[in-house]
Amino acid sequence: MLIIRRAQIPVLAQALLGRFEEELAEHIRGDCPADAAALGPDGLKATVHAGVARALGHGFETEQDLSRYVYLMFTFGAGFDRDPELPWAAQALASSGGAAARMQRLYDSAQDHEHLGRGITASS
Repeated sequence: MLIIRRAQIPVLAQALLGRFEEELAEHIRGDCPADAAALGPDGLKATVHAGVARALGHGFETEQDLSRYVYLMFTFGAGFDRDPELPWAAQALASSGGAAARMQRLYDSAQDHEHLGRGITASS
């Protein structure tokens, strides 16, 4: 499994990260077609890019964790990690442990609260 560390990003060809984001956007087009259509191709690309950047900022580095984070954005909204109506997200992100443990807590909490999902639309 590929691990992308923040310090390595400038060293790695931006094409590598760009390719990952393109593949992730393609998966989202298939899994969330209404959201992808509402955003349009450029909006989807920008949203995926912003999501990956936010995930990296939270210390997530693996493709799986980056993907999970972006999918959570599409379920709960672009700012789910700082939304006061979703305190469980901030709590999971601030919890102790490594990135894998924090992502598991975040993902488990998200599954518990999935009924609150709002999704991302062109107006988000």
